[in-house]
Amino acid sequence: MNKKNKVNRVENKFYVPSKYIDDLKFCLSKIMLEDKYNKSPRGYKITSLYFDSIDDRDLNEKLDGIIYREKYRIRIYDTDNLYGKFEIKRKLNQTIEKISLELSEGDIHNIISGNYSALEQDPEFSYASYRMQYYNYKPKTIVEYYRNAYYLPINNIRITIDSNLSNYGFKNDFFNLKSFKSNTLQKPGYEILEIKFNESIPKSILNILSAFPLRQSAISKYSLSRLDSNTESKGDNPLISF
Repeated sequence: MNKKNKVNRVENKFYVPSKYIDDLKFCLSKIMLEDKYNKSPRGYKITSLYFDSIDDRDLNEKLDGIIYREKYRIRIYDTDNLYGKFEIKRKLNQTIEKISLELSEGDIHNIISGNYSALEQDPEFSYASYRMQYYNYKPKTIVEYYRNAYYLPINNIRITIDSNLSNYGFKNDFFNLKSFKSNTLQKPGYEILEIKFNESIPKSILNILSAFPLRQSAISKYSLSRLDSNTESKGDNPLISF
C-alpha cells in the first residue's frame, strides 16, 4: 500500500512586499530550521494539478465563501522524475486538514485518465475516488511556484514563502510541461507567506513577523489560476474575495 501522511493545523496566509523577502528569510533562518529542500535562494519548485467537477463545485464553493470545503490535487516536486502524491485538502474556517498519498508515475497516469484504483486501497482516499467519479471530476489547471520553507519541531510549526506563482492556462498535460510557456499569476510586488501551526506560535516568531508589513488574505492559488484562465462560472468580472 502507498505511504500516507495526515496533518491538521491552523493555516493563515499573507501578502508580503517583495522588497522585504530577503530580510524575512534571514530572520526566520536564525530561529527556525530550514527545510532540507531549500537548496537555492528561491527554494524548491512545486507543481500541482488540480481537479474539479464538471460544474466547478470546488471553485464555486471557494468564491461563495463556503466554510467547509475540500479540493483534490496531484503534487510533484521534480518534473523530470514524475512521482509525487495525491492530496485531499479540507478547510473549516482557519483549520486545514491535509491527507497525502504517495504516487508512482503509473498511479499519476491512471488518476489523470480517470482510473482511481490507486486511491481505493485506503478508506479516506476511496471516499475521494467515489466523489470524483460521482461528480465527474477532471484535471482543470496546473499551478507552479517556488517555495522556501522553515519549521520547528513543536506545535507542527511551518512557515513558507512562495514566489513566482504561475500556471499553464488551459493546458493540463502534466507530462509535457517543458513544451509549454507558463503565465505569471504573482501579485506584482508581493510574495505569499503561509503560517501553519497547532495551538500557538512562540513569541520569538511573532516578534519577527510583526516587524514586517504583512497583509492577511484568503489566498487560493487554485482559484487565482482558474480566474486567470477565465474559466470561472461567475462571469467575466467576478468579485474576488482574496
